[in-house]
Amino acid sequence: MFRTGIVIGLLISMVSAHAELNDPTRPVNYVQDASGKNGNAKSRMQVSSIIIGKERRVAIIDGQSVQKGDDIHGMTVLAIRPSEVLLKSNNKELQVSLLPEKVKAPVIRKELQK
Repeated sequence: MFRTGIVIGLLISMVSAHAELNDPTRPVNYVQDASGKNGNAKSRMQVSSIIIGKERRVAIIDGQSVQKGDDIHGMTVLAIRPSEVLLKSNNKELQVSLLPEKVKAPVIRKELQK
């Protein structure tokens, strides 16, 4: 009986070890498609970081490093700004933000509402 409990405990721990772990450094609005890879639809493009130096500006979009003039998902990088990347395709411009527009919501205390 004791051995059965140990075996069951080991099986449960093995199953939980294979469960998906969330990356604490993943951006707030990170999206994956059903295959587990980054979606490449324009509406799902994700800027995960922007690096601005004296001589160059680099953005990471869907895991790919890009600079001004580079192409990604059929779009051309027009500008890399501190919090967004400006892209162009077929005379249409798209701004992809590093963070969602609204990161925090104000807290309204119940005492102040009266």
